Amino acid sequence: MLEMNSSKAIKTILWKEILDLSRDYKTLAAVIILPLISLPSLALITSVLYVSQRSSILIIVEDQDFAIDAITLKDIIVEKGRALKLELTVNVNTNKTIDYKYSLVQADVVAIIPRGFKHNITMLDGQAIVKVSRLVGSPASDIAYNALQWALYDLSVSIVNERIRRLAEYANISIKPEALRNPILIETGYHLASGVQARVEEATVAFTARILQFSLFFVVYPAVVFMSDAILGERERRTIEKLLVSPLSRRDLLAGKMLASMILGIIAALADSLALLLFFILAGEILMLSVHVLIAWIISVIALIALTSAITSIVSSRSETTRSAQILSFAILSIAMIIYFASLLVDLTKVPAWASTILQLIPFTHASLAIYRVSTGDILLAVIHLLILYSSIILLVLLAVREFNSERLLLFRG
Repeated sequence: MLEMNSSKAIKTILWKEILDLSRDYKTLAAVIILPLISLPSLALITSVLYVSQRSSILIIVEDQDFAIDAITLKDIIVEKGRALKLELTVNVNTNKTIDYKYSLVQADVVAIIPRGFKHNITMLDGQAIVKVSRLVGSPASDIAYNALQWALYDLSVSIVNERIRRLAEYANISIKPEALRNPILIETGYHLASGVQARVEEATVAFTARILQFSLFFVVYPAVVFMSDAILGERERRTIEKLLVSPLSRRDLLAGKMLASMILGIIAALADSLALLLFFILAGEILMLSVHVLIAWIISVIALIALTSAITSIVSSRSETTRSAQILSFAILSIAMIIYFASLLVDLTKVPAWASTILQLIPFTHASLAIYRVSTGDILLAVIHLLILYSSIILLVLLAVREFNSERLLLFRG
């Protein structure tokens, strides 16, 4: 039987796969709609629950001379909680006969002001101790403890300012307490890898690029699921025979399925990345995109999906069932997922030489590094990473075509 025109054959297979996919509403919802709902909802619900959880602080005043000041301390803590929109309850207990065990049950954080506290803070060189006990395993206790620390810091600043004022009076000189307490001021700026000074906006773009690097973590899953089903699903549905006897070359057949996989993958990547950006925005992060970073991300995503589809095709050609192909593909691609997860916390260009060598041998690394290089203004290195990435794709696609064997697909011979 004569083979169909290559271009027409690929379009035919592509159209078939898209029609099959359009009928699978559950897959489309899981790939596109679910991430757009789940990740932003996760951030929103977490934020709401975080600010609505009730944290409590109990201040036990053993030093009666500090009783009035303890009320001031309470007001400072409450103001800190209000500024952060937190549900924070603060109680002051000046009872001389206290059941400490019952007090610890009452609050997430208990602060004890011991006897002699007031005397120590009023001395020029005195140091006072606050005994603090935190509830184990409670994030609410972390909130309460941080608020207490901020309040005690403010109190310490006012005590130091008063000491400086008194010393200045003794010495009959004029002193700025702020300058005496903080002799070194830090003015922070930014610079690019080239040594050129950078603006705050460029630093924000670079941070956003790190999130986009991390978003590559979610790109491989849809491509693996679709590509394995596009090959082995045909055999399990007993439709592979019709395709193999049609006037389609195995190259065109595979190309059409890979293109369909890439279209699904790109749509999924857009949905996942948008959801991830919304997650960070709702979590309070300031994000900013540049055209160059966006282009680098799009090129990297397309390459990553093609790479994933090629690897999944090779695995599927040597697997018996769709499930086994997906499990093995995910096992192989888990290395890539580790790289993208690490890129959120690790500068991949600053790892030791031995680690860098290993990472450079993994094609997936170059997708992340291309985005990073563009965000720091190093376009040349970004292009080099993309060339390496696309060279790897060509080699794997050729191998995928070679492994796409009609006899193996029909009879399965791993």
